[in-house]
Amino acid sequence: MTHTLRAALAVLLVPLVGCHSSTSLDEALRESAFVRSISSSATLVSVPRPVRAGVPFDLVLRTYPADGCTVVDRTELTRNGKGEFVITPFNRSVVPPGGMCGVALPTIAHTVRLSYPTAGSKHLIVRGRDFDSKAIVQMDVTIVVDP
Repeated sequence: MTHTLRAALAVLLVPLVGCHSSTSLDEALRESAFVRSISSSATLVSVPRPVRAGVPFDLVLRTYPADGCTVVDRTELTRNGKGEFVITPFNRSVVPPGGMCGVALPTIAHTVRLSYPTAGSKHLIVRGRDFDSKAIVQMDVTIVVDP
């Protein structure tokens, strides 16, 4: 009787597992990127010099991969109530068909195009997670914009 009950439960559970939405799976594999680690002194934000007012430039934000399967997913760029840019990078874990991930890269680059209309010292915020604690963190970055 117990064997029959287990078999019946297995038959009922297989369709439930098979119905897992690929969208929710994608969401589960995407996560805000690691932007801070106490074990690394890597420069995570770089901009060309000089940055000039009114001229678009590419800011490169380097994140720490969780493993060798980590790839860039997307980078969100918004503005907060003070008008400051807020950058939130997202990475995704992609397991290859063979199931084996390669060696993790030291960092993964996210690139965003920015432009400031006026010269001066500009403040932006990078949001992500701490590699060591997995906690949500925020980094403040200052960029000097020339006239």
